[in-house]
Amino acid sequence: MVQANTHINDGDAESAFHSITEVQEYTQHELAENEEDEKTIFKAELRAERKMKEERVQKARIQRRARPYPTDPDKPAPERPNKPDGNKKPGTCFDFFIYLFSELRLESNIADVVSSTGINLEDPDNAHLAKKLCEFLLKSKSVNTCKKYMSSFNKWCKFIKNKNKPCIPANPVHLSLFITHLMNIGSSYHVISSAIYSIKWAHSILGYSDPTIHPFIKSLLDSSKRHNKPRITKKEPVSTSNLINLCDHFKGSSNLSNIRDLCMILISFAGFLRFDELSSLLCSDIVFMGDYMKVFIRKSKTDQYRQGNEVLIARGVTSACPVKMTEKYFKLGSIDNSSCEFLFKPLFKSKDGVKLINKNKKLSYTRTRECLVSKLKSVMGNVNIGLHSLQSGGATTAANSDVNDRIWKKHGRWISDSSKDGYVKDSLESRISVSRKLGL
Repeated sequence: MVQANTHINDGDAESAFHSITEVQEYTQHELAENEEDEKTIFKAELRAERKMKEERVQKARIQRRARPYPTDPDKPAPERPNKPDGNKKPGTCFDFFIYLFSELRLESNIADVVSSTGINLEDPDNAHLAKKLCEFLLKSKSVNTCKKYMSSFNKWCKFIKNKNKPCIPANPVHLSLFITHLMNIGSSYHVISSAIYSIKWAHSILGYSDPTIHPFIKSLLDSSKRHNKPRITKKEPVSTSNLINLCDHFKGSSNLSNIRDLCMILISFAGFLRFDELSSLLCSDIVFMGDYMKVFIRKSKTDQYRQGNEVLIARGVTSACPVKMTEKYFKLGSIDNSSCEFLFKPLFKSKDGVKLINKNKKLSYTRTRECLVSKLKSVMGNVNIGLHSLQSGGATTAANSDVNDRIWKKHGRWISDSSKDGYVKDSLESRISVSRKLGL
């Protein structure tokens, strides 16, 4: 201890600490009578220290907050939205409709309208019917359409709230100023028309009169069509000769990646399929019938009520036969024809070669476009093509081959002649034939 005091007086704290530690090593516990008694006391102190530490940890766990924010115990907990019926988990569709309920204040607005007609909403049956009315009003449009409309409607809300005016019901003059603002910042006709239709949609499901029928709105829409319409550059259609050259190039290939891509190209071309229709195909949607195969389209842009459609593709005689290529793809991929999994899935490499992934996941648009366009450009060169070129190419080839107009319109699942004609690129010979028949 004298040595420790000397170090402290000299200002050497570290040396003093070591000296005190050395003294404590040789100092007996003040309550101990002998060495054995001292060991027992030290062990008891360690056990008591460990027990106190465990009690502190346990107390902290019990007192941990169950909720992120303190709540008033006298107030009842807020009601959570009811889960959907059955064992179905709340998915993207359900969550988005809940979001629409809150954003448009649909439930409270419908309740006010129903109450104003003399219906008592305190009756559980009436309240249930009013809530179901809200759900069915929202489901008059598909989820993707509602998402698009809600995105455009939010732009209108942001604009009009800066002017301290209500977004619903909208004043037609305020709406005219909003469209003028969009035109002034260079928005295209499609953006402006989407904004108008979204406001019309929001007013219709809330039971308000349509503000978009005002003459100002119609004139501004026509003006945007004339002045804000971007130049359209259509993709070049794929021809039959291009596909035959491509399939001849991979004629001896047994690589699953190449066969999958060729199968997608040929089915899209022969069936006039859009990407969404192609990527949503299930294994059970393909039925081989000898001279042809049936392709069942479950979901289509032109099939608004999801009734489904059936496309028949004939067996060909060239290397670009869609039926032969699909059969080869089924065989190489060990695909079960009765399976309800997606037909075109991503691939992975293993020691046994390239295989389809086990997870039921469809091929993304980006990856599909990358694979298919790169193969098409290998025979077509550096031209302006995309996935749309396959549907356009099939329609163009059929139109220029004098196929019955009604039959190929039905094959492509087009509703109107105007939409059908937009996919066709007339051949030079057919365009010249008009003036030839004038007899000059």
